Amino acid sequence: MLVAENDSDDQVLMQLAFAEQEQQVTVRYVDSGSEVLHLLAVEPEKPCLLIVDYNMPGLNGLELLQQLAIIPGMEAIPKVMYSSSANERFRQHCMAAGAVAYVEKGIGLETIIDNIRHMLRFCAQQC
Repeated sequence: MLVAENDSDDQVLMQLAFAEQEQQVTVRYVDSGSEVLHLLAVEPEKPCLLIVDYNMPGLNGLELLQQLAIIPGMEAIPKVMYSSSANERFRQHCMAAGAVAYVEKGIGLETIIDNIRHMLRFCAQQC
């Protein structure tokens, strides 16, 4: 699993949430959309799920989804937009750009744990 999240506090919360899950998975964290593109280009094994934050330096999450949509083979990787925005129009743009789900960031750890649990169930069905 690959998580694109540049906020260190959000990374820590996600690490805690992953640690609380019954299903243990290997999670790699990167800080930017350009790092995602680089890893996907050089790593032979693709992640079973890509979790993307919107607010990242360089390519934001939506721009990353748009870039991935034009790279052959990348459509097979399920992508989840994980954002603090509750804007319905933004959600629609993300879904149109290739996200399989749009998840709002939780305010507390319990909500994040629940969100991660749902993402892992989705990942288990896809992989």
